[in-house]
Amino acid sequence: RRVAMKIGFLRCMGLVGALLCGFAWAEAPPEDWRTALMLKTRAAVSQAEAGLTPTNTPTTPVSDGSWQLYAKVYVDGKVIAVASALGASIDELAQHAGVQIAQQCSAEQLAKARLWLHVSAPRVNATMIEFQNRALPLVGDVTVVPELKPEQLQTTIAAQKDYLLRHLDRQHFGFYKVYSARLDRPQVKLRTTYTASALWTLLQLNQLNPDPEIEKVIQPITNFLLSMQVRSGPNKGAFHYSFDPITNEKRQRFVVGTVSKTIFTLLELYRLEKNPRHLAAAKAAGKWLLAHVKDDGSVTSEVLKRGSTQKWESVPKHSVLYSSETLSALSRLYTYTKQPRWRKAATRIASRLITQAKQQGMVLSDDYRPPNTISTSWLAMALLDYTAPENKLAIDSKTEEVVFAAAQQVRYRQIDFPKNHLDYGRYFDTWATSGNGWMNEVLIEVYRRCQLRARSDCGQYLSAIEHSTRWLIQNTYSEANSYHLPNPKRALGGSIRNSKVEAVRTDAVCHAANSLIGLAQIQRASAPK
Repeated sequence: RRVAMKIGFLRCMGLVGALLCGFAWAEAPPEDWRTALMLKTRAAVSQAEAGLTPTNTPTTPVSDGSWQLYAKVYVDGKVIAVASALGASIDELAQHAGVQIAQQCSAEQLAKARLWLHVSAPRVNATMIEFQNRALPLVGDVTVVPELKPEQLQTTIAAQKDYLLRHLDRQHFGFYKVYSARLDRPQVKLRTTYTASALWTLLQLNQLNPDPEIEKVIQPITNFLLSMQVRSGPNKGAFHYSFDPITNEKRQRFVVGTVSKTIFTLLELYRLEKNPRHLAAAKAAGKWLLAHVKDDGSVTSEVLKRGSTQKWESVPKHSVLYSSETLSALSRLYTYTKQPRWRKAATRIASRLITQAKQQGMVLSDDYRPPNTISTSWLAMALLDYTAPENKLAIDSKTEEVVFAAAQQVRYRQIDFPKNHLDYGRYFDTWATSGNGWMNEVLIEVYRRCQLRARSDCGQYLSAIEHSTRWLIQNTYSEANSYHLPNPKRALGGSIRNSKVEAVRTDAVCHAANSLIGLAQIQRASAPK
């Protein structure tokens, strides 16, 4: 049986092997040398597995100008074989490595294996992964996306949708924060803020391309969110931070960011469905937020019950993120209700944040973080909501200018070296896809406001969005770059946490998807009719 499988595998590679036996390096187009090496290595493995001796066994002595190859063989996310070789040509590398690999692997393993190769030479330093009979260049452990293409945008949006639907808890209809792609293990606790974010993104996805699978889960997810809202007591209107499906306990912690982001989603549901219970829940949550906005515009970050004392405690630390989220939530409530109380509290927060931004040169810090671009981007988004044209107020142009000043600071911190595929398009103070996706999402809204105001500098934002989108797509798990994971299908469409951590944060998928959806909408609007 083993011999039969060897012969069958060799037949599969027969045509490739026949073509490659006499394939000289000088004949290979420069752009195809990676694939030529990959196919030659495969052919050499097949020959060795079948017990055939190559007729052109390399005899060229190693010299200073020789090629060096390090190879790994991946099956189900694990390395099952390694090989190394030196030679004066890629033919020699392939044959040396092929023999070594064949000695460590069975034909059954090789049939589903993917080869990983690293090659170095005087003018070459390249890493590649086998995929669909091609060698795809790697940076870090992701396949290179050299440029943004329309079909990649649509494919990634579809994969992100599938990821969210796949990782929805189908018993309680909530979302956890992190899925470990390395361990193929999700977190247990379901968190309100990530559930609200995921539902928001699913609503945007459904508007872009209606999908019955999304429509089936909108109501159950909404019910989970509403079940997390406090109905009475001093924290009435707030949302519990998380839910433990094992103990059925809701955490006694109430964070203004969680409450604010849930308000975003409830108002979006109300916009789409006009169900009064969504607006009522959002207003109840807003009332809780009002109680935590101080006269000077500062915002209490959270309220929690200490386990040791069982007493409620307010956390007074200043957070630009939480203050900005609260400003956005109250501004959106004003947009929908026109009730002055939301606007008055929002104005106090906006005034304080603008003063801080001017003092810190638009790159803000707080009690949680040093000066950083993500906080700057949150200020921009919050002021976009505060100055929403739908409110038909006499907009203070100076306030809106802060939006563009903050956006400029974000844009200045984008890495703009096209030849550096690893980093091109990301922002230099964060490796995380969550932060980069969020800033891309913000610039989408800045670009739209820029267009609305007929400003002359809008192109810079669209260019930054496209570059960041390329990076986000490159850092999304796909069939091509998930070779090292134990369960690639479960990870597909997930935003890779960063270059060191093989994990997916739910909010990273949401922010990335929101920005890709926004770019797709911009492209649709600008396409010839």
